Amino acid sequence: MGSSWKRLGGLRRLLLPPLDAKAFWLRYWAGVLVLWAAAVFAAVPLIILGAYSGWIPFLGRFLSGRYDSELSEYMTLWFDRVPTLTVVYVSTAIIFALFLLIRRQPRIHPTEASPEEDEPPGWLGTLLVALWLGVVTGVGEAYYLTVRAFVLDLVPPGFRAVSPDSLWMAPIATTLVFAVLGILLAALGRVVPRRIALRLIATVLLLVTFDTWIRVTDRFGFWATTLLALGLAVQAGRFVAEHPRSFVPLMRRSAAPLCVLVVATFAVTTMLPIQRERGMLAELPDAPSGAPNLLIVILDTQRAASTSLYGSERPTTPELDRWAERGVVFDLAISPASWTLPSHATLFTGRHNFELGTDYFVPLDDRYPTLAEVLGAHGYRTGGFVANLDFGNPDFGLARGFAHYEAQPRSWTMALASSWLTRQWGYRLRALWDDHRYAVRRRSPSISRAFWSWLDEDPERPFFAFLNYFDAHDPYLPPAPFDTLFAPRGAQYWAQGSGGAHDEASSYAPEVIEELRATYESAIAYQDRHIGELMDRLDARGILNETVVVVTSDHGEEFGEHGRMLHGDDLYMPQIHVPLVLWLPDGPSGVRIAAAVGLRDIAATVLDALGLEAALPGTSLLPGLAEPAAQASFDWPPALSQMGVHVDWSLVESRYHYLRDRHGAEELYDIVADPGETTDLSSRPDHADVIARFREHLRREAGVEPPG
Repeated sequence: MGSSWKRLGGLRRLLLPPLDAKAFWLRYWAGVLVLWAAAVFAAVPLIILGAYSGWIPFLGRFLSGRYDSELSEYMTLWFDRVPTLTVVYVSTAIIFALFLLIRRQPRIHPTEASPEEDEPPGWLGTLLVALWLGVVTGVGEAYYLTVRAFVLDLVPPGFRAVSPDSLWMAPIATTLVFAVLGILLAALGRVVPRRIALRLIATVLLLVTFDTWIRVTDRFGFWATTLLALGLAVQAGRFVAEHPRSFVPLMRRSAAPLCVLVVATFAVTTMLPIQRERGMLAELPDAPSGAPNLLIVILDTQRAASTSLYGSERPTTPELDRWAERGVVFDLAISPASWTLPSHATLFTGRHNFELGTDYFVPLDDRYPTLAEVLGAHGYRTGGFVANLDFGNPDFGLARGFAHYEAQPRSWTMALASSWLTRQWGYRLRALWDDHRYAVRRRSPSISRAFWSWLDEDPERPFFAFLNYFDAHDPYLPPAPFDTLFAPRGAQYWAQGSGGAHDEASSYAPEVIEELRATYESAIAYQDRHIGELMDRLDARGILNETVVVVTSDHGEEFGEHGRMLHGDDLYMPQIHVPLVLWLPDGPSGVRIAAAVGLRDIAATVLDALGLEAALPGTSLLPGLAEPAAQASFDWPPALSQMGVHVDWSLVESRYHYLRDRHGAEELYDIVADPGETTDLSSRPDHADVIARFREHLRREAGVEPPG
């Protein structure tokens, strides 16, 4: 027994020599690399093979629960994840190495303190410690988000400000906060003894670090997080005070690698999209000769009722009105959902949301092809330019198939929004002045400039461009002079009502609701100005005559019509009736279609207009545009809308609107005689056949049985 223990001790000394031995670190990093190479190229591929072949039945469940894909696809999926996992693995190895450095440092007891250790810490020393810890905190936050978003495929909390650039922006923004803290703590450290000051400074800085790391996970309540972070900070601060000499070599050895890591991340996030786009463009096949372009413009949150093209009493869209005379206007276009993600997902795939399953934290997956993927396979350049930084974020899947996709801009506001510290506390500080604006917002000119810059890079190849304008989305803040166009008091937005979105209208005073609507329609007018400029420039450059153009909206907005505000929580007409205008090269002009149509059919329609095969589901709207008689007889199916993956349904045909909630309760409105949907006809016997028709369509289309 004794000899065995001695042999183990000898093995331990071989594997863990003194930390000052260079051989240890050579062995450590060699072991790290060998273990990772073995895992990447041997262990994990063998596990995948075993699971796929049935040798490891339990793990077979992780292969999507079925084996209808080739083994090579699972191997490709693994190796696609290797770069991200490598970053996480190496980061963990670095953290563990730093822990080993600290663990072996001598402990300083009060009796061993030298006379100069009773002096307060210097300004420079405190500031350097704060800066170093700021970088550590920011890197830790950034890499947590990396693992969550790109390894676990989970949309991170605060997703509006999360982008690949956050990996280097978050450390910079966090370090700025720690620099300010360092200056304040250095001043405090001048008036207290060194040992007390050291522990106090370390505790405060570590409290901010732990608090940030815990809160960014969004797992605990406010006070639970505060107490947990405080407990960790007190214990860690005591440890630092007892080992002060250990942090000098630790900081010295880690500062350069941390800075290199941030700089390298900046370089990688800059070059990867460029290389990806170049690679996708290089693989494009030749486009069909004379192929028209495609431009889809989404006026985010713009409802038809507030558009003068659809009868609004205010002249909100004079430019769209003017250009609509040269195109086709659909008077009753229905969005597939009352909020952004499912609406866009359906528009791009031609599939209902109950097929896709997108939800608030569930992105569009890759089960079905998108319009961008189909057109890329036919030789089209594809570019997306998005102002909706929430669900337009590439994490939500809408970027799939686009060779070029711009969502989160690179700006100082984006940098501040990338860090939890500056994002959350910035919001709280601005809220004290009743300022609830988004920290980062892309206006219409930014989207238009990005589109034209991209288009000019290769004007020869046909393109598919997707433009998302966001100026009509809350908070409604059109710039001057549009801020007072319809609202004399200036911009009003939802936070001035009752303090939150999606409130009941009863919590707002009637005059506040009217001010909100006036400001919303002023924002529409501002956006319309830039839509007019976009169309004018397309026309002046001769692009319009060879481009299929679609202008529509993803959903509408509600201002108390059914007791609710804003969007996303019901399926009444204010939230799903949207504008839709179509321009075709050498196509009809001045035509208005009265029948109800769904945005689900846009994908099939534009493929038909481009002369391509029907690669996506849906019904092309083109056959109904040829002649007035055809318009009247063309059999468009009722337009179906759904509340995300919730079982709330809406069906609209040219006269009737049918709704059914998750409990089976039904409503029916005659939207011609009763456009405000004030009289429910669902219980009237003379409308039983209408109800039966909608029930049968919902059963056939979505498998929803009639209520019992």
